Amino acid sequence: MDDAPSATAHYDLYARTTEHRFVWRFKDHGVTVEDDSLSLVVGGQWLRIPFDRILSVTLSSNAIPRSGTIGQCTIQLVSGRRYVVGNGNDQGLADGRYDGPYRRFVDDLHKRLIANGAAGTIRFTSGYSEARRAFLIAALVVSIAFFVVLPLILLLIVRDLKILGVLAAGAAFVWPVMRVAGANRPGLYSPRNPPDFVE
Repeated sequence: MDDAPSATAHYDLYARTTEHRFVWRFKDHGVTVEDDSLSLVVGGQWLRIPFDRILSVTLSSNAIPRSGTIGQCTIQLVSGRRYVVGNGNDQGLADGRYDGPYRRFVDDLHKRLIANGAAGTIRFTSGYSEARRAFLIAALVVSIAFFVVLPLILLLIVRDLKILGVLAAGAAFVWPVMRVAGANRPGLYSPRNPPDFVE
């Protein structure tokens, strides 16, 4: 990685807290990275987060059927609060227009954390927590049984080719979840080489 740039950089990305699980539309967009802090628009107002208040940075991804892969950068503060910046649009769906700005934001943030010296006290993790990944794998096993194995058994018993459509739809539903589970193995990474979860 090159040295961190000295100027303030603004990224037109959506940010959210992890406290609200479901919203119709994300309204807070705007992320700024400076040499010693990160600022996000939260609740319609700018929130400045000094680097020395960051406990961990986690890079991961999510997949929404018929949307694509969404890269996520979760910043957890020493207070326990967490904020997520991603490449999704205002509906939370993958949107190619945000892929480039998101990648630049992740790269810029890590460079500045290193240049500032804050990276030495921050934990850099990738993927999901062990508990979340275990839940995802359990849900995946149930989904495969219900959406793939059951239609396959029905096809063998009934021998009606219409069931192939159900089988294909089930496989299309399960495949993105399998990819996300595989990509989000829990681990640590170096801030000098952050993993890219955007496809």
